[in-house]
Amino acid sequence: MNVQSLMTRNPKCCHADDPIQCAARMMWECDIGSLPVVDSEQRVVGMITDRDICMATFFQDRPPSQIRVQDAMATKIIACRPEDDIRSAERLMQDNQIRRLPVIDRNGHLLGVVSINDFARKAATDRHLSSPQVGEAGVVTTLAAIAMPRPMSNGANA
Repeated sequence: MNVQSLMTRNPKCCHADDPIQCAARMMWECDIGSLPVVDSEQRVVGMITDRDICMATFFQDRPPSQIRVQDAMATKIIACRPEDDIRSAERLMQDNQIRRLPVIDRNGHLLGVVSINDFARKAATDRHLSSPQVGEAGVVTTLAAIAMPRPMSNGANA
């Protein structure tokens, strides 16, 4: 099974120069936890999460209307392609401890988003099959890797 079969097509997204307040509102209204950040040609330039917004607001001690998405977003692009096998997408999530991947074409244009939730829903619908396309064990392994505490810079774990 490939990523294209599970991804959300035409996902909501935002731009780097948008206020994080707009990104937060879109996440709230759409019941989502992250947004791809795209440039004027719809190429992915980052990702922003609801946690990024909270931390930026707290640490910058400014209202969300005064903070731009570019000041809070992750700029390291971890993405997959629609033709990628779902196991490779799971591995990217595990290795990078992320719950969502933008799905891009060869030129970096946003096509969709695939999430651990997509894998979990598919595993739930496949659980009665003798050969499920997405197995419960794979979802659990991926979620466990994502949830693994990261070492703190001072050596302590949170």
